[in-house]
Order: sequence, then structure tokens, then C-alpha cells
Amino acid sequence: MSLSDPQQLEVTRRKLDLLESRIETLQSENEELNELIKEGPVLIKMNNGDTFEIPSPEFAVVSDLRVHLLVRSESDGKLRAKILSLVCICSAKLLVS
Repeated sequence: MSLSDPQQLEVTRRKLDLLESRIETLQSENEELNELIKEGPVLIKMNNGDTFEIPSPEFAVVSDLRVHLLVRSESDGKLRAKILSLVCICSAKLLVS
């Protein structure tokens, strides 16, 4: 498999275009989620059905690929760190306060 082959070169170009498009989409989603969290509180639903409430911006940091959360444990009430993958988030919506 050589990149001097025109067909292989075209396939590689298409893959790079798709990758660039996906990166732009993730960056856009990242910015939208940051704005939503600032308005908060926010409810995040994951693709496995788990939900997480972000009461205010102090409880979440959005990075390029993840959301780092502080969530209160149901068992002992202590704050625990939780890391969510951005690609696994199905929805994020403002909660009525």
C-alpha cells in the first residue's frame, strides 16, 4: 500500500477530511456544552442511560474529549470525581430552577 497510488491517496484524503470534520464538530459541541453549563443547572444523559446533574459551573470542567464532574455520592453524600466522555453524551439540557 503506497501513497503514490492515486486511489489510495484519494482514500487517505477522504479519511482526513472526515477526521477534520469530526474534530470541528467535537469542538463546537464542547463550546455549546460550556455555554449551557454556565447557564445551568444542566442535566446530562449518557448513551448507557446514566444521568448526571451539574448544579453550577463550579462542578464541571469541559476539556477537548471529556467532562470532569464533581458528583455527590448517594451512599455517603461525599463529593466524588467522575469523568464523562463527550462522545458518549446523548443530550444535555437546562433544568428549570
